[in-house]
Amino acid sequence: MPLTSFERLMLSNQFRILEKLEPEQAEMHRIRRDIVDGGFEGEYSTIFDVMSAPTSAEVCNEVMAILRMFVWMQEAYIELGKPDVVNPRELEFMGFDAKSEGAHFQYAQRLFQRDLFAKVQRTSGLDSQRPQLSVYRRMLAVRKRMKTRTKASLVDLNQLLRARMPTPKRAGRAIENHQLRTARTRRKKR
Repeated sequence: MPLTSFERLMLSNQFRILEKLEPEQAEMHRIRRDIVDGGFEGEYSTIFDVMSAPTSAEVCNEVMAILRMFVWMQEAYIELGKPDVVNPRELEFMGFDAKSEGAHFQYAQRLFQRDLFAKVQRTSGLDSQRPQLSVYRRMLAVRKRMKTRTKASLVDLNQLLRARMPTPKRAGRAIENHQLRTARTRRKKR
């Protein structure tokens, strides 16, 4: 990563100041200043090794949207009286794969550390140990198409749970069967 002369001068001065402010770390700051002063680009990584790669705004926004969707689903489940046809474990946030979805994983980890999504029910950790992003993206696509933005219905939960699965099975069919039974019961009462 090349640095401009101005950036090198600024960093050199900062390391020089740090040498004085932190005498116990003075040698480390002097070595880093020497690297910057010498323009040794091959050694810049030793200076910046404490910094992680930047996370794009797109990744941050996507993680926030995914977590908001899980908040919405979990609140809907409670508002609907915790229907028996919905397995609450299917509403848990599984996390991201730390290896293949690293930026998403790290940003979600930061949000949970700051307690911004403390009410999201999740599995024990944030490392799902298998890719989840394609699943969450399918669910987000369904969520965006929903007419209901605030008040949820069993149909809304059904749609999201079906999107979570590669093929519509257990959850979606269970909810559909429940709705059919409810509709038949209502017709019989009339």
